[in-house]
Amino acid sequence: MMCIHGGAGFGKPLAINTCLCELEDSRGEELCKVTFRARSTAPAVRYELFTALDLFGEPPRHPR
Repeated sequence: MMCIHGGAGFGKPLAINTCLCELEDSRGEELCKVTFRARSTAPAVRYELFTALDLFGEPPRHPR
């Protein structure tokens, strides 16, 4: 998991997508890409991760 931070116009999406494509090609593994909205809440992050990872059951309402 990582966080990319920087000013507008520095090529963050291009750098991320290029690196992820190279990783996916070199390792032959499927990558899971999740993008969160600006100022996401903890429950929203839990829900997005739960959904992206295709976990069984309902997303948890509280951290454990």
